[in-house]
Amino acid sequence: MKIAHQLSRTRVFLGALVLAMAALALIDDRLKDSPSNGYAPSDATWTLASEDFGQFWQGLSNSDVFERTANEVPNPTQNIELIVRKLTGIRPTPSRWRLWMGRKMLVASSGDSIGMCVRPGLLINTIHFVRTKILGRPGQDGIYQFKGLHYSWRDGFLIISSSRDYINSSLSSPSSLRFEAITHNEILLKWQSKPEGQLRITGTNALPVEGTIELSGENRDSPLTLAYSWPGTPLLSISTGDWRSARTLAVAVAPLLKRLPHMPELSDGARKVWQHWDFPDLPQDWDKGIDEYALALTDIKVSNAIPVPELAFAARCKRTARGRHPLESVFEEMDTVPYEWYGREGTIIPLLGENPSVCLGRHEKDWLATTNERLMRRLRNQKTETEKPQSVEADLCLTLSWEKAAKVAEGLLSHAAENSLLTEMNSDDLRHELLPKLRAVQELGEMSLRGNFEDGQIVFNGELARDTEK
Repeated sequence: MKIAHQLSRTRVFLGALVLAMAALALIDDRLKDSPSNGYAPSDATWTLASEDFGQFWQGLSNSDVFERTANEVPNPTQNIELIVRKLTGIRPTPSRWRLWMGRKMLVASSGDSIGMCVRPGLLINTIHFVRTKILGRPGQDGIYQFKGLHYSWRDGFLIISSSRDYINSSLSSPSSLRFEAITHNEILLKWQSKPEGQLRITGTNALPVEGTIELSGENRDSPLTLAYSWPGTPLLSISTGDWRSARTLAVAVAPLLKRLPHMPELSDGARKVWQHWDFPDLPQDWDKGIDEYALALTDIKVSNAIPVPELAFAARCKRTARGRHPLESVFEEMDTVPYEWYGREGTIIPLLGENPSVCLGRHEKDWLATTNERLMRRLRNQKTETEKPQSVEADLCLTLSWEKAAKVAEGLLSHAAENSLLTEMNSDDLRHELLPKLRAVQELGEMSLRGNFEDGQIVFNGELARDTEK
C-alpha cells in the first residue's frame, strides 16, 4: 500500500513536471513568435532578415559549399562564433542560437553603425529581468550595456549594437519591418541605395539565389549567344542585349567595389591612365546594327609593378560585321598597326608597348576587341573552332569564377607583400592567414546569374557557388 502511494505521488510529480515544462515551452514559443521581422533605423541603407536563422545556418553547414571548403577552412564561421562566445560565454550552434536568440534575426546598417534585432524567448527575458530588477543594474533611458554592447527592448524584440545612436534610431523608427514570404531556410538582403533591390539566398547546395534590381531595360526576343563564347573560363563576364542598362548597373555597382581593399587606388590609377590618353567619347550611333554585347575580364597580371587587366569584348550584329570597327573612332588620333588574325584584317593600337595594347578584329557577325594580341588570337581561334555557341534564355547573364578570382587575388597580394606594399601584412602573414581562405574561395566554383527585364526591374536567379566539376 505504501509503495503504491509512493508510485502515485511520483506519477503526480512527473505529470506536473511535464505540464510545467510544456507550459514553459509554450510561453517560450509565444515569446519568440511575431508577424514582423523586427526594428531597425528608418534610414538603414541595407537590411538582412531571416525567419529562422538557426535553420538557415544548419542548412548552410550541411551544404556542399561547406564540404568543398572544409580542407582549407574547416569552420568558415569561426570568427563570428568567437565574437558571440566572448560576449555571451556560450559556444554558438544553430540549436543554441534558436534556444537563446529565437528564430527571427534582422541585421541592418545605418551610417557607420551596424546592429542586430532578434526575438528571444524565456531564457534571455529571464536573464534580463534578474540582471535589471534583482541585481539592480538599470539602464539609462531604456538602454542597457553588456560587455561593450548597447541593447534595448521594443515590443518583445531585443535590439543590439555597439552604437548607442543605432539603438536610439531603432527605438524611434515609426514601425517594425515586415518582409513577405521569407522561407525558413533563406535570408533576404535588401538595399536602399540606387538602384534599389533585394536578394534571397537559400542555405543549401550551390547557394541558390533570386532577386530584383530597380533597372529598366529592353526584353530580348531571342536567347543570348555570347555568354559562354570565351576562350577558357573568364574571371568575370557579362552579356546582354541592352548595353545601356548594363552600363547603368556597372556605374551603380562601382561605389560598392570601391569599398574593397585597394580598389580606390586601382580605380584612381585607371582613371588617370584614361585621362592621360584623353580618349574621346563613342559616337551616338556606334552600336547601330548590334544585337548583343559581351565583356569578359579574363585575368589581371602585374607588368612593371602595375596590375594590368586582360579584357575581351564582343558585339554580335544581326548581319555580317562589315565596314569600320565601331570602336575604331576612339583611337583614331593614336598610332595604329595593321594586323591580321586568321586571314581577317584588324588593328593593333599600342598603349604601353605590347601589353596592354588594344586589338580590334572581327569574325563573321562579331566585332571583337581585346587588350593584347595573344588574347585576340585565342578569341579568334575559339570563334573558329566553336560550331554552335551555348545559348542562354535571358536578357542579361553574369558569371564569376571564384577559382580564377582567388588565384588573381593571391598573385596580386603576393606581389604587393613581396614589395612591402601592404602596410598591415607581410609575406608570412599573407601565407598563414589569408592564403588558406583564398584557397577555400577557389573551391566555391562559379557564380552564375541570369536576369530578365520586367516592369522596370531586372528579375534574376541563379547560384552563388555552383560546383563546376559536377
